[in-house]
Formats: sequence, C-alpha cells, structure tokens
Amino acid sequence: MKKLIVAQNEKLNELDTELQTYGCHHSNPDICSSNSLDKICAFVNSNCICKLPPRSWKKIYQKLREGRSD
Repeated sequence: MKKLIVAQNEKLNELDTELQTYGCHHSNPDICSSNSLDKICAFVNSNCICKLPPRSWKKIYQKLREGRSD
C-alpha cells in the first residue's frame, strides 16, 4: 500500500504543486472536511492526489521548494 499520509516538512514529491499534493499533508486527516470526497481526496483518488490541501500548504510548499527549514 502506498504511503498516503505525508508529514508537512517531508521532501516535496514531483507531483506536488501550490494547488495539489501527492498524498495527504493534513496534520489530522480524520477531521479534514474533504476526507474521502471523490475527485478531491488523496485517499480515494487512484492517482493519490489531494486537490484541496491545507490552507497553510502554499507557504509550506514555498519553504520546502526554497530548501528552508524554519
């Protein structure tokens, strides 16, 4: 089984963008309002892409892309 829960500070996946993530980057996926929604949630999409990452994802993505660890 693929690892779908990804730590927010983990290295970026080639499929990660500012608008989507490979796997789930939510700190608590069980309470995510989009959990298991078809065509949105990584847990139910065959390509494991989350189309609605956390609101903080854009900042996290930029930080990881720049190689910062702050």
